[in-house]
Amino acid sequence: MTTHQKFILFYAPTAFLALGTFTSISICSVHHIALFVAAIALAYCWKDSLTPAPFFSLSTLTLVGILLTGILSVGLNWGEILHPWRHLFALKYFFFGLLSVFIYAAAVGHEISKIKWKGMIALFIIATTIATLSGLLALYSGHHFLRMKAACHPSRACGMYGMYMTYGYGIQFFMILLTGFILERKKFLSLKESWITNGYILTGVWLINLAGLLLSGARGAIFGFCFSLPFFFIRRGERRYIVMVLLPVLLLMAAAFTFSPKVKEMFLSFERLKSNSIRISQAVAAIEAFKSSPLLGIGYKNFEPNSAKIKIEKGIEFPEFAGHAHNNFLEHLAGTGALGFLMLFLFHLFWAIECYRARNSSVGRMVFPFVVALAISGLFQYTMGDGENMFLIMAVYAWSQVFMMVNANGGWKKNAA
Repeated sequence: MTTHQKFILFYAPTAFLALGTFTSISICSVHHIALFVAAIALAYCWKDSLTPAPFFSLSTLTLVGILLTGILSVGLNWGEILHPWRHLFALKYFFFGLLSVFIYAAAVGHEISKIKWKGMIALFIIATTIATLSGLLALYSGHHFLRMKAACHPSRACGMYGMYMTYGYGIQFFMILLTGFILERKKFLSLKESWITNGYILTGVWLINLAGLLLSGARGAIFGFCFSLPFFFIRRGERRYIVMVLLPVLLLMAAAFTFSPKVKEMFLSFERLKSNSIRISQAVAAIEAFKSSPLLGIGYKNFEPNSAKIKIEKGIEFPEFAGHAHNNFLEHLAGTGALGFLMLFLFHLFWAIECYRARNSSVGRMVFPFVVALAISGLFQYTMGDGENMFLIMAVYAWSQVFMMVNANGGWKKNAA
C-alpha cells in the first residue's frame, strides 16, 4: 500500500480525530468527511488493497441493528416528528462507526507496526492536555483565553467545550485510554522508546487530565472511570488485583466524601439533589414513552422534544423541564422501543465479551475497561447522543474491531485483484 493510499485511509481521518476530539467539533466533522472520501477511494481505487477475510462480529451486527431500528423508528413516527430528516442524520455516528471498521482494516495493511501510530497518539495526548489545561485556567481565571470568552461555568471545568457535562464524560473516556496506554505502553504495537512512552511524562499528563475530570463535577463520569479501573486486571493470573485496585478506589472515594466539602457538595447540595429528582422524572417519562409505543418507540431522538408534554399528560414531576433521559438505555427504550433497547444492550454486551476474550492482547486489555465505563456512565448521561463523545466512542470501537479481526483471521490476507 502506497503512502498516498495510507494517507487517505488512515492518516487524514485519524489526524483530524486526534486533533479535534477535545478541541473542536468542526475539526471532528472534517474527520467524518475524510472517512467518506476514504470509503469512496477504497471502493473505486484499491481493489487489490490488503484487507482481512470477511468478518462480522456480533457487536458489529448489533451496531447494524441500532442503525436499522433508529431508521425504522423515525419512519414509523414520521408525521409526529418536527424535523424527521435531522433525526435520521443524527444516526450518522453509528453509520461512520460501522464504516470505519472496514476503512481502518484496509488502512493498516498486512503490517500494523508500519502505521505511524506514534504521531497520532502524540497528537491526541497533546491536543487533549492543552484543552484540559486551558479549561482549568479558565475555571480559576473566569476567562477562557483560547476560546476568547468567559468560562462556561463558575465552578466546573469544561476544557475547550461550552458544556461541562460533555467535557466531563468525554475526558473520562480519554483517561481510561490513557491509563490503559500507560500500563501497556511497552507492548502496544511494539512502540519504541520516546517521550510518548516515558512513564514520568505520561503520569504528569494523567494527573492533569484527572484534575479536569474531577473538577468537571460529572458524577457519572467519575463513577465510570473509578469502577472501570479494576477491569484493567481481568486477565489470566491477575484476577487477585481486582480487589487490590477496587478497595483503594472505594476507600479514597469514601474519604473524599467524608472530609472534602466540595465532594459533599457535589452529591448533597440542594442543586445536585434537585438534579437527581429531575433525572428521575426524565426516567419515568422515558418509560411512559416506551409504554405508548413499545416495539419501536416514539422515534430516535424524539423523546427530548416530547418529554415535557409526556410529563404534563402523565402528571410527572418537573413538567417544565424538557430534555433527554440522561441514560443511554432509557433514551433508546423511549425513542426506538424494545427492539432498539435490545440492540443497544447487546452492542455493549457483545463488545465487552469480544474484548474480554482478547484480554491477552494489549488492545483487549485497554478497551475492555472502556466498554465497562461506557455502560456505567451511560446510566447517568446520554453519552451516545452527544456528538463530541460519539466521535471518540465509535473510533475506539472501530479500531478495537480491526485488531480483533487480525487475531480472528490469523493475520492479514491480500484479496485477489
